[in-house]
Amino acid sequence: MIPMSIQLNGSHTLHSPQRMAEPSTTTSEVGEVTAVLGAPTQQDGKPVPAQEPKRPEPTIPYSWRTFRPPINFEYITDCDRANELLAVLEPCVLGFDVEWKPAFLKGQPENKVALIQLANNEVIYLLQVSAMQSKS
Repeated sequence: MIPMSIQLNGSHTLHSPQRMAEPSTTTSEVGEVTAVLGAPTQQDGKPVPAQEPKRPEPTIPYSWRTFRPPINFEYITDCDRANELLAVLEPCVLGFDVEWKPAFLKGQPENKVALIQLANNEVIYLLQVSAMQSKS
C-alpha cells in the first residue's frame, strides 16, 4: 500500500490512502492534475516495454608499462632479496597496499598478510610474504 498526497497551488491537498490502479484525475483552481502510481503506460493504455539499460562506453585500457616504461618491477618471494631491495630504497612517497585471505565467519581470527605491494615513480615491489620463510 502506497499512500499518496498531492498539494495543488499551496491551497488544496489530495490524499489517497491506497495504491491507485487507474489514473485519478481531479480539477482545482489551477487546472487538471493526474496522478498515477504503478507501471508507466503508453497512450493506448498498454504497458511501456522494458528497455535494457544503456551500457557505458568502454574504458581505455591502462597499463603501468605504457605510462612509465622504465619502471623496475620485482616480484619477491625471498626474505633476503626483499631486505636487499628495501635497504637501498630512497626515502620517498610510496603507494602501499596489503592483501590477505578474508575471514568469512564471525569471530574467526584474521588471516596473516599474504602480499605487500609497494610502489613509487621508479619501482613496483610485490612482496609475497606468505611464500617467505624465516631463517631464524
